[in-house]
Amino acid sequence: MTNTLVQFRVDEKLKNEASKIYEDLGLDLSSAVKLFFKKTLKMNGIPFSINDDEVLEDEIRKKKAHAIEELDSMHLNISNNLDEKDEIYNAIIEKYESIN
Repeated sequence: MTNTLVQFRVDEKLKNEASKIYEDLGLDLSSAVKLFFKKTLKMNGIPFSINDDEVLEDEIRKKKAHAIEELDSMHLNISNNLDEKDEIYNAIIEKYESIN
């Protein structure tokens, strides 16, 4: 497997404090980041709970807006191709209305 270089900028104080914690756990910074990446793959997402409500709410708002845009763009195709009695149509419209 070929290795690749990953570079990013972070506040020096944050880096130093995190490095100290990893050091106490027997890890260097590079190993800790690799561990984070591996856990991200295993969990198929961020491997911990996000407790910052503002960040979480912003992400939820973005996802809802994206879902609404997708449903809006699909609505004409759906309504032209499905009878309103169709279960799929009703399920999509129900989800759309619950997002608003």
